[in-house]
Amino acid sequence: DLDGMSSTQAIEAYLDDARQTLAKLAGQSVQAAEAMDLLAAIYLTRGDDRTLPSSTSLCLRRAALQGQPQNATLASNLGMQLARVGMLTEAQRVLEHSVSLQNDPATQSALASVLRQLGQYQQAEKVSVELQAANYPSTQFPKGIRIPEVIQLTPAEFAAVSSPVMQSSAASPRIPA
Repeated sequence: DLDGMSSTQAIEAYLDDARQTLAKLAGQSVQAAEAMDLLAAIYLTRGDDRTLPSSTSLCLRRAALQGQPQNATLASNLGMQLARVGMLTEAQRVLEHSVSLQNDPATQSALASVLRQLGQYQQAEKVSVELQAANYPSTQFPKGIRIPEVIQLTPAEFAAVSSPVMQSSAASPRIPA
């Protein structure tokens, strides 16, 4: 019943109903959920104010994730969009969910940024350290592998231990006169 609702309330009610209906479809098919995510991206790039691109794309991405809650990519895309529009608390929750499903550097970086914006500096630092450790693991070699020792030689020392590269002058090419 739309009587007595403002236009904003009516749009929110419509989008909520659409999300619930689309979530059922997304729950039946991963491809449908991925298509919703793609359609959301298209809405955002078109920039047509008459179609409410941000609200519509959020509706589509929420429905996709509601239908496929174990899909880390869908969660990451929704979380990053939420962060871009300033819905930081929901973005944090969704990005944390995505990272719990799959450690993705872009998602972890977005999560650290959201945490900093929320003033959760210690938690942001922890995520950043985990991200750096995942991207730059320690360079420990397995036991039992012999690593040769590197020795620096002067040119004279190198010449003394190396076999000659050039043969005797008898084998050298002659220059025509």
